[in-house]
Amino acid sequence: MAQISKAPNQPDTAQTENSQVVTDAVQQLTKLQDHFLERLHYYTHRKAEVRQVQHSDGRILKALDKAIYSTYLDCVEQGVGEDAKAILKVADKAVKS
Repeated sequence: MAQISKAPNQPDTAQTENSQVVTDAVQQLTKLQDHFLERLHYYTHRKAEVRQVQHSDGRILKALDKAIYSTYLDCVEQGVGEDAKAILKVADKAVKS
């Protein structure tokens, strides 16, 4: 996830694995930015998994919500808030479907 590049014969808009739309040909991320975005992605998927369990403990969901929020703030601080919002948007759509 550290670098997203456009294939030679594709339009300027490329779809990434997190369903983020990248309009630049190449987007460079620092290791720290990549770390926080990956962590946010992990927590959102983990929360979806926990929700599927019938007898999931509400405390686990609450802890995951706090972890997601904290990691989102880390992403904003590192300058990748828009990427973090895209991850959260995809996670929200997955919950609603």
